[in-house]
Amino acid sequence: MRVARSTRAGPSIRRSPSVSRAGDGTFAISDFSRRATRSWDLKITERLLARDAAIGTRGACVTHRTTALAPLHSALILFAFIAGSPVSTAQGPKEQVPSRAVSEIRSVLRMQQDAWNHGDIDRFMNGYAHSSHTVFVSEDTVRRGWETVRDRYREKYSDRAKMGVLTFSDLEIVPLSPDSAVALGRWKLQRAKDRPHGRFTLIFRRLPDGWRIVHDHTSAAALPVR
Repeated sequence: MRVARSTRAGPSIRRSPSVSRAGDGTFAISDFSRRATRSWDLKITERLLARDAAIGTRGACVTHRTTALAPLHSALILFAFIAGSPVSTAQGPKEQVPSRAVSEIRSVLRMQQDAWNHGDIDRFMNGYAHSSHTVFVSEDTVRRGWETVRDRYREKYSDRAKMGVLTFSDLEIVPLSPDSAVALGRWKLQRAKDRPHGRFTLIFRRLPDGWRIVHDHTSAAALPVR
């Protein structure tokens, strides 16, 4: 049985009048399509520019308001910080310890100066640690032990004329730890016939009975030749 082939043409494909088929099989866009595309692009561009301009205006207003309110904002932050912080004229614990140590060490040195000027070497020696490890260095000699240091003072300054009037000055006290400190200073004796003077470096330790000298290095300046 022979089947007849239909000669009816299928549904035709409508092409856009803006597109035509070239001789080489490619498609070409008509001038009308180009103009329509440019018109559409121009409208989109105009809308984008209008939006950007509106955003820019609002951004400028926001920037202006932010700049104007910046000092007030900073002031409010500072006020909140100060209000939230405890206000006190007293020093903190870490600052009080060195300050108290310096004050107590100065009191020890004032006590020694006063005891010396009253001819009381034993009370003067209360500024030293009453220990066999106490060290006193003078000239080219190292003496160890509280009693040894006391005997040296008694021998060298056997009367009030030799003791004279003692003055400590130029004190520099530096805490090294909560229980130790170093003191640098100048000493001077005012006597009838001379004015010996020199420097000292003291190492203090805080002991159960208070701050005491554990190491004393004292030097004397050369006396002027007459």
